[in-house]
Amino acid sequence: MESDPVISKLIQKVGFEQFVTDGNEAVKFKLIRTTEDLHDESLVFHPEMCHQIFGEGETIFGYENLQVQVYFTAGSLKTFIGTKYTRKVNPTMADGVEADNIVEKLETVIPSGYTSNIDDFSGCVEKETSSFYPIGDLIHSFQKVWNHRHKEGSDVNMSKNSNGHSMERTFEIFVTDGNVTKFSEYLKNMESFTLWFIDAASLLDPTDERWKFYTMFEKYRTSEGNKSYAFVGYSAVYEFYSYPDKMRPRVAQMLILPPFQKQGLAVELLSAIYNAYRTDTRVLEITVEDPSDDFEGLRDFVDSRDCMGLTSFAPDKLKLGFIDEMEEEAKKRLKMTKRQARRVYEILRLRVTNVNDEVEFKKFRLSVKERLNIPYKKQESDIKRMMRRQFNTTELQKVTQMDDASRKIELESNFQNLYTHYKTILHRLDRYTPC
Repeated sequence: MESDPVISKLIQKVGFEQFVTDGNEAVKFKLIRTTEDLHDESLVFHPEMCHQIFGEGETIFGYENLQVQVYFTAGSLKTFIGTKYTRKVNPTMADGVEADNIVEKLETVIPSGYTSNIDDFSGCVEKETSSFYPIGDLIHSFQKVWNHRHKEGSDVNMSKNSNGHSMERTFEIFVTDGNVTKFSEYLKNMESFTLWFIDAASLLDPTDERWKFYTMFEKYRTSEGNKSYAFVGYSAVYEFYSYPDKMRPRVAQMLILPPFQKQGLAVELLSAIYNAYRTDTRVLEITVEDPSDDFEGLRDFVDSRDCMGLTSFAPDKLKLGFIDEMEEEAKKRLKMTKRQARRVYEILRLRVTNVNDEVEFKKFRLSVKERLNIPYKKQESDIKRMMRRQFNTTELQKVTQMDDASRKIELESNFQNLYTHYKTILHRLDRYTPC
C-alpha cells in the first residue's frame, strides 16, 4: 500500500511507479446476464471506494497494468474473481517486498463459493436464466422508461422519442426476513457490494429477526423468451421495539448499483418501504440511521413530495410557520418524525417564498436560523448552569465569548448550506410535480 512507509520509499525508486495501481480503477465489476456479457466492456462499473479492502491508500502494489475482474451472475450473484496484468514485481528487485495478495484481500468481502475458472462461471450464467427467482414476498411492481440504448437480451418495449430510443423496463421489490435460510446466504452475496459503495458500512447479522430486507430486481426476458431477474439493489431496515407493542423501523442501509442509478429507482425503493410501514398500526415513526448526503437528499425529496399532499402543508399555511397540525398530520399519515417534518416544512416554505422579495425571504431565513440556533441556546444554558455551580468560571466565560463571536458566522454558513440543498430538492420536485 502507498501508506506503507516501506512501499512509499520503494515506489520513489525509478521503475517502480508502474507497480502501484489505484484500486478503484483496477477493480472491474460486471453483472452478467448472458455469456456474451463476459466480453462486453460497456457493462463494467467500478467501486466508489476500496479503503476497507485495500487500505487507506486505496492502492494495490506489485502489478503493472492490473485489472481485477469481479463478475456476478445478474440474479443469484454467483461470483467470478480473476486478475490480469502484464508484469508482477520481483521481490528480489524490490527490497524483498512482495506483491499484494489480491485474492486474499477480496476474500474478506467476497463469500466463499466463488470461482476463478471462467468456464465454470460461464456454466453458471447459462443455468441462471431459468433457475433463479427472488426470495421473499413481492410487494411492488412498476415500469420505468429507460432513456438510452440497452444491449439485446433485455425484455423491453421499445418506443421512439425525439432523443432516439426509450425503453420501458419492469422492476419488482421483494421483502424478506434475514433468518430465512436461503436468504441469509443470498445476503452474503448482496453484501459483497456494500463495502465498495457505502462508507463505514458494516456487515449485518441476518439471524436477528428484527431485520427486514427489501430487494429490487429487474424482470426481463432473455432472447429465448425465458423470464429472468437481475439484481438492482436493496435496503436493510431494523425494526426497533417500542413498549408495549409498537416499533420504530430504522432504514439502516440502501444501495442501488451504478448501472441502475440516476433513473429514480431509489425513490421507488424508499417509497415501497414507507408504504409498507405507514399502513402498519404498530409503527410509531420511521427513522434513518446516519444518512449520507445522497440518502439525505433522497429522503428529503420523497418526504417533501409526500407532505405536499397533506392539508396542513398547503401553500397558504406554510408562511404561517411550523404549526402543531403539521407535526401531527405528518406523524399520523406518514409516520414522520417531528425533526424531519420541520425540515420538510422549511423546504416547502421556500417553495412558496419569493426569494426576490427582501422582507419575505428574511422571514424565511430567520425561521430556519431559529431552528439552527437551538443547539447553541442549549449550550449557552448549560454553560450558565455550570457557572452557577462554580465550575472553572474563567474558562467557561472564554468559551461563551468565543461562541458569541463565531455564532453568527457559523449560523449563516449553515443556513447557506441548507439553502443550497433545499434549492436542489425543489428543483427535483418541480421536475416531477406541478407547481
